[in-house]
Amino acid sequence: MEITMAIKRLTAAVAAEAGLTREQAQAAVRAVFDTIARDLAAGRSLTVSNFGTFSAKVRPAGVAQNIATGERMATVAHHVPRFRATGRLRDMVRDQDATASIRKLPSGPSTRTR
Repeated sequence: MEITMAIKRLTAAVAAEAGLTREQAQAAVRAVFDTIARDLAAGRSLTVSNFGTFSAKVRPAGVAQNIATGERMATVAHHVPRFRATGRLRDMVRDQDATASIRKLPSGPSTRTR
């Protein structure tokens, strides 16, 4: 079952986790996403420790095909956003560990496998 978290729900979760008012949390969430978007638009990447890296990748010009008509058409080079998760985040998702936190690193030897 897929559950999508809307900004409103994300804001409420941030407010509860950080002990902020809903308005403070909403301002913080908007600031984070605006900062990421502006950095990507300016061609800069942004890395969040233990979470991942947001970057802009150049998709080269090429030829695409319209699936409905079969018509082939030229495409221009353009930038697309990209996200690469860290090993810690991938591990949490793989293990479906909703109680884990990226702030808390596991103690002892790493159990991560590649």
